[in-house]
Amino acid sequence: MPFFDYVRDTLAWQAIRLVTGGTLPEFQYFDERHPLLRQRYVNDSSRRKGAQGTTEAMGSYASRGPALKRNASENRARNATRDPYTRGRSFDEPRLPNSHWSNETLEISNLEKYSSNSPIANRNFHLVQFLPDDPEDPRNWTGLKKTIVSFQVCLLIACTYAGASIYTVGTAGVREQFGVSEDVALLGLTTFVLGYGIGPMVWSPLAEMPQSGRNPLYVFALIMFIVAQIPIALATNIGMLLSFRFIAGFFGSPVLGSGGGILMDLYAARKQTYAMALWALIGIGGPTVGPIIGGFAVEAMGWKWTAWITAWMGTTTLVVMLFFLPETSADNILYRRTLRLRRATGDRRYICEAQIKWEDTTGREVFLTHLIRPFTMAMTEPVVFLLTLYSSFIYGLMYIWFEALPMAYEEVYHFDLGTRSITLLGLIVGVLLMIPPFFIYYRKRIEPHFDHLGNIEPEKLLLPAMLGCLFPPASLLWFGFTAKPTTHWSIPIVGSSLFTSGALLLFISFMNYLGESFPDHINSIFAGQEIFTSLCGGTFPLFVPLLYYKLGILGSSILLAIFAVSFVPIPFVLFLKGAKLRKRSRHTRKDSFHA
Repeated sequence: MPFFDYVRDTLAWQAIRLVTGGTLPEFQYFDERHPLLRQRYVNDSSRRKGAQGTTEAMGSYASRGPALKRNASENRARNATRDPYTRGRSFDEPRLPNSHWSNETLEISNLEKYSSNSPIANRNFHLVQFLPDDPEDPRNWTGLKKTIVSFQVCLLIACTYAGASIYTVGTAGVREQFGVSEDVALLGLTTFVLGYGIGPMVWSPLAEMPQSGRNPLYVFALIMFIVAQIPIALATNIGMLLSFRFIAGFFGSPVLGSGGGILMDLYAARKQTYAMALWALIGIGGPTVGPIIGGFAVEAMGWKWTAWITAWMGTTTLVVMLFFLPETSADNILYRRTLRLRRATGDRRYICEAQIKWEDTTGREVFLTHLIRPFTMAMTEPVVFLLTLYSSFIYGLMYIWFEALPMAYEEVYHFDLGTRSITLLGLIVGVLLMIPPFFIYYRKRIEPHFDHLGNIEPEKLLLPAMLGCLFPPASLLWFGFTAKPTTHWSIPIVGSSLFTSGALLLFISFMNYLGESFPDHINSIFAGQEIFTSLCGGTFPLFVPLLYYKLGILGSSILLAIFAVSFVPIPFVLFLKGAKLRKRSRHTRKDSFHA
């Protein structure tokens, strides 16, 4: 993969392109270097007028491409005889660079939904779109580029999650400086988590605007996230601290609302589980890393270093993103291609589908999609409600571990602050140990059930959850019965690792199941889950002092294990009855698998 082909769409290199006027060949797009190929980006049948033109355009787009389903091995077999970019051109024209065939199903344009009432229905237009194997389409990026992008998305997510949990190791210092109770000091965690739970409802519609794309929003929000750490560290009263903790969480949240969608967009249906495993790993590992990083620093320098460390993590992430994170929004990539074609030809009739959708979207629709639908989906769809409730409970338990483990090791084993934070490593170890056997099981037992179009009966994706649901209650009981002076300090940590092993299986299964069952509404579902999981993650730790001081480690663990056992039937019920529940829904997919 040529270096400039990778970095051309990053913000730093786009700035260089702007300063140089786009004259440097390394910063020019292929359509700028080879004007003869510009028309290949335009659907010829889209040069019609009104609704008839849009319908014909859709039919032409369906017929012009290769078979709907391709994969890398099929492409290698065809490369010697067929290049998707050479159809209909003379051989003295420049060739587009080769790209691997994507595993993705080629989605037929839905332009036919735009009737005579559409803003574009009464004017001629030229529809700009991706070629079936277009290397600028994120779905057709090389495996290396997808891996690098996935890593950076997860780095950004981890920065936000770590910024939330690192605060927990500094609560004692907050209590001492501001003279507040332990419950009030813990509100710094609650406000941050609530901030990144509410934020996606505001950021998500902005991130999907084709005119701006995701990268400028991510960078702006990350800069504000970094700046917010300064008043947190310099806070003169508890109100100032809590306010800016909420602001920091709010500005750290854009990627939480769209990061999972980015990973799912990059990979084929049968491979999305591997990306979701990475997402779940960061969702569990990110909050765990925060206290581990901050423990020794806070012990030596004070609680304010939780903010300074968070600012440094954010700054490092910002530098990496500026130079190496390309734009991931396919709509924005096509929009900028459309603008280049307009400038090159002087013809303003060039338009992309994202522009059509945006012109046809009202403020009411944006409001319903991003502010109302997340709640209505969670409350009116039984499947979504059950899995959101279960996910929120598990997420809340995870944040209880961040408080309970250090507290137990202080009371029982008399560890100092830095050493207590190291005990949280068991949470990360549990995830890392579960990923390899899960991948093997998924590849051998679940992948073969996908059909040639990438569809699968959703209930089969719940099989790992039927095992994972047993781990949380078992881990709590293990911890409760072994956390005592007569037991070696390493034994209770095994219980915490069992918890995250089960949480990984549950989160992956639930995300895949919901994505397969409700693909048209998955962004709303994920946004709703982010709200409710954040609510539980932010409030559950407030109960820790009451639970563990009143009931003790054993009593508290037994009580939480009982609650965890009450959720165990959910995966089994959905595995047996999920198809019937989905059949009654008006939001679920309707096909041979899902009807």
